[in-house]
Parts: sequence; C-alpha cells; structure tokens
Amino acid sequence: MSKSDDSSTQKVSVLEEILSEPPTVEELGSLSDATIKTFVALAIRTYVHRLSNGDYLPPFQRDSGITATDVVAAVSEMLEFVDVEVFELGMWRSWGRV
Repeated sequence: MSKSDDSSTQKVSVLEEILSEPPTVEELGSLSDATIKTFVALAIRTYVHRLSNGDYLPPFQRDSGITATDVVAAVSEMLEFVDVEVFELGMWRSWGRV
C-alpha cells in the first residue's frame, strides 16, 4: 500500500468518525462557502458513482430530517447551475436510472 493510499484511508476513517455523530446545522453554520460547495460536490459525485455501479442506495436515512422543501430547494439550485430545465429532468427520468 502506498503512502497516498494510507493517507486516503485515514481521511475516510476520520470523516466516518466525524459523521458517526454529525455536527448540527447550527454548528456547521460557520463553514466557508468553498467548504460547503466542496462537500456538496463530493457527496453528489460519490453518490452517483455508487448508483452507476448498480448499487441502489437511498439518498438519506429515514430519520435525517430532510423535507420535501429541502430537496426541491437544493435540486432547483443544482438544475439551474447546470442549466437543466425541469422538463429535461422529466425526460431524463423517463429514460431510466443512471
């Protein structure tokens, strides 16, 4: 195992340890915009990577507290950022999963 592999394994272990008892939204309020963007991008890419490998994984735990409003607000911003209309999303969904 290379030094890079050791470092990656250690980073993942630290992240899993932190997220085993995640901080509250209020505690995360002081994160910089760049950190939030990096975290969201990493989460999305990791999630889609899993889906594209055929591993169905619900996006949240049932007790996550994520509401329909949260999802719609986030997805709306993401669609706008990548210049995808809701109609296009509907067409894409009709073609099947990732």
